[in-house]
Amino acid sequence: MVSAPSPVPLDPLDDPSAARKNVLRVMAVFRRRGWIPVLASAIAVSVLVGLSLLKEPVYTATGMVQLGMWSPVGVDPRSPAAMSMFETHHQLLTSHVVVDRAMEAFGYELAEGPERQDQRDEFLSAITVYPLKDTFLIHAEASTSDPHRSAAAVNALMNAFIPFSDEFLSSREVAREQQLRKDEQRLLELLRASEERQRDLYERSGYHNFDAQRASPLVRTQDLQGRLTALQLERALAQTERASYEQRVRQIAAVPEIEQLAGLGGNDPLVAARREHIAELNVRLANLRAHVPQDKLEQLVEFRDLEAQLESARRAFRELLTAAARGQMAMHAQREAALVAQERELRELIEAERSTVTSLNQLEGQYRAVLRQVEFYERELEVTRNELRRLEARSVSGSGAMIVNPAQPPTKPRPRVSALNLIGAALGVFVLGLMSLVLWDHLDDAVMRPEDLEDAGVPLLGQVPRLDLTAVDELTHLRGSSWVAEALGLIRVNLAVVAGGLRNGALLVTSGAPGEGKSFFSLNLATALARAGGRTLLIEGDLRRPRLRPLLVLDDRDEGLSDLLLGQAQLEDVVRETEFEGLDFLPSGPCPLSPADVLLRPELEALLQAARGRYDHVVIDGPPARPLADASLLARHVHGVVHVARVGASRRSIVRGALDQIQAVGGRSLGLVLNDVTPEDDPAFGYDGYVRADQGRPAPVPGGFFVFLPQVPDDDAGAGAGRASA
Repeated sequence: MVSAPSPVPLDPLDDPSAARKNVLRVMAVFRRRGWIPVLASAIAVSVLVGLSLLKEPVYTATGMVQLGMWSPVGVDPRSPAAMSMFETHHQLLTSHVVVDRAMEAFGYELAEGPERQDQRDEFLSAITVYPLKDTFLIHAEASTSDPHRSAAAVNALMNAFIPFSDEFLSSREVAREQQLRKDEQRLLELLRASEERQRDLYERSGYHNFDAQRASPLVRTQDLQGRLTALQLERALAQTERASYEQRVRQIAAVPEIEQLAGLGGNDPLVAARREHIAELNVRLANLRAHVPQDKLEQLVEFRDLEAQLESARRAFRELLTAAARGQMAMHAQREAALVAQERELRELIEAERSTVTSLNQLEGQYRAVLRQVEFYERELEVTRNELRRLEARSVSGSGAMIVNPAQPPTKPRPRVSALNLIGAALGVFVLGLMSLVLWDHLDDAVMRPEDLEDAGVPLLGQVPRLDLTAVDELTHLRGSSWVAEALGLIRVNLAVVAGGLRNGALLVTSGAPGEGKSFFSLNLATALARAGGRTLLIEGDLRRPRLRPLLVLDDRDEGLSDLLLGQAQLEDVVRETEFEGLDFLPSGPCPLSPADVLLRPELEALLQAARGRYDHVVIDGPPARPLADASLLARHVHGVVHVARVGASRRSIVRGALDQIQAVGGRSLGLVLNDVTPEDDPAFGYDGYVRADQGRPAPVPGGFFVFLPQVPDDDAGAGAGRASA
């Protein structure tokens, strides 16, 4: 059987469930404490409004200046040149000369030395100068508490700038004309020099049609290249023939039986005669060998003469074939040498034609370079002369800058604070407050919602809503007639599922620390089990701070659990009946000096066995698990342990410590119950329950489970007017 692969853990940023939990957590934080950033935003807006009302009103006067000669036709106001021009005007408007003239017109008595600069800084502190976008206009504004003073300051600055601009522009135009005259003279000299080089080149080389002159050398080069290719092929064929005859010479020398090479001679008559003579001698020798015995054959003179003649004929035939092959080799070598010479001549002719084309190309480049220089200097000279004509046509006087809009005294002050600033401040403070709440919630160790208990390692059995006892009797929910009782019924079902059944089992209810509602959860759980039809025994196992006896026992008897464990009483003597059907109660009895030592006695196990034999359910209201050992001693003898945590009071570290403590002694933690849940923590508790159709809808219950116990001033029993914390 192949096991299924383990799921790959998702990145929290890619896990949609984790993202949804984070969003829900932020929403829960906002529902619970959202009034804090809202109040902070309201305070910030109120502070801004109050500060603005305390400020002295400010009046802003504005004026506008056109740049005049600084805006020639064809200049884009968005270009870098225009930006540089605007910056120049800004510096000119705030220069010492202009500011001094403006202060004199404004009524300042100019000081000497460093005090003059202080006066300038004071005058300019209320004035702002900036260009208007995509125009050749300069905007100047002054803001003071006096509207007439604001207008006067702007007008004084603009009136001082206009004559200064004319003076500055006049000097600039004169310098510009002088520079253009120099440029004109320089360009004329360069143009004359280029034209002289052009004439010299024409006189030395003449006028050429370069395309036509290049055509003939290119055609000849192509024809010569074709002939060269044919010669190279022919030379390669001659080399091949020569190599074949060299191979034939080596073959003639290597073959012993020259008759095998008889076909190399072709149709040469001499070769054919020599071949017939050798064949005749071979026939005569063959006849002698056929008719004369072998032992006498060597003695015959005729046989020896025939062998000698045959050897001589063979040698002569070999020499004849070798001489013929060498003759062919020499012929092909001469042919190859002639082809190499012809190829060399063709290469020289091709190189000469190419040199002609290269010379024409170089000459054409010189022609074109000189022509480009002449055309360039002609264009530059024309541009310079046009600029000179425009300068001569201008009237410089009074055209440096012009006041378009003189400043007028404003009738209304500038708004002390804008609505946009108020909205921005409110949103900024609200977002900062919300982020602070989220960070606070992240760093806070308190249990505020069910998600805070997810890493506890045990299931969440259910949630118990908050109960306001000013609207509901403290025992109403114990009789099963409230929304709290409905929640306890759901917890009872979940507990039965987790525990695998509750019959004849003992349950211990504890918490991490006092004041988390474990005592009255035990009481409500016991009443819920009794209403389900099983006899239930509720044992008050907290021998240090018992809290249930004042609510369930009306007599003055003090006997209880401690007497049983010390062997001073029997179970039937100390168990009390309650007003709830099916529910009996075993009080804690007198508080011993050392409760842990009493719980170590073997009578505890015997007591629980006897109780399980008589009752269907046994519920023990135990002490807090930390820092006491009592809950750990009780956990070893029960079927399971239920831990109670309270919203806003329990700490996650303490809850985990209590679970670890129970697990360390071998106890079985069945799950957690979240107590004191409000509609802000869980919207399911925001309405008054799902009732029968024939039952009138009761008045809404604004709270949850906790019961108010008078005359018991302790946090574990519940404290606060109208709200208990058991």
